Amino acid sequence: MVGAGTARDPKRPLLAPAHGENAATGTAISGFRVWLSDDGRTALVEIKARDARAFAPFLTANRADVKTFERGKSQLADVAREFQKVKPSFSVNQLAGGLR
Repeated sequence: MVGAGTARDPKRPLLAPAHGENAATGTAISGFRVWLSDDGRTALVEIKARDARAFAPFLTANRADVKTFERGKSQLADVAREFQKVKPSFSVNQLAGGLR
């Protein structure tokens, strides 16, 4: 999670666009949903985009604290296992169907 938690710098998932940033930068991200981990320090994020190029910052982040799962390439069991490490109550049934 990043951000100071103020109106000008709200807390949000790392790499997620800030409010209004999507329109200003013209990114193809059409939306995202966030689930906070039980400790509030990690975010589980489902991202939707109109263009696959919008995923480049996530796929090339090269950070140990960023894990990505791609539709058609990732197994639901792998997604569930990783998400449940930080939020045991999470179910892949909560996803919008992106990996199914």
